[in-house]
Amino acid sequence: MTGVFLVLLYFFLAAVAELVILQPERFLVQRSTVINAPPKKIFAIINDLKKWKDWSPWAESDATAQISYSKILSVLVLKFNGHTAKKPAQAL
Repeated sequence: MTGVFLVLLYFFLAAVAELVILQPERFLVQRSTVINAPPKKIFAIINDLKKWKDWSPWAESDATAQISYSKILSVLVLKFNGHTAKKPAQAL
């Protein structure tokens, strides 16, 4: 009886190992949505770092987050500092 169990366990583990080995090296997870608004309006909202709470899914995930903003140097150079009491895995 023990021998049959060990053989079955061996084949099960071999099947799992084969599934793991045959997985692609890289994969892509992607999500998209359609926003029914002109690009200028969307850019104005996203470009204003202080409005990120209005659209960011992470804004609601941690009520204890402390956010500070640096001086905006240009449209392309922004600095965002955030601090949370949650551990990194919890913050996501």
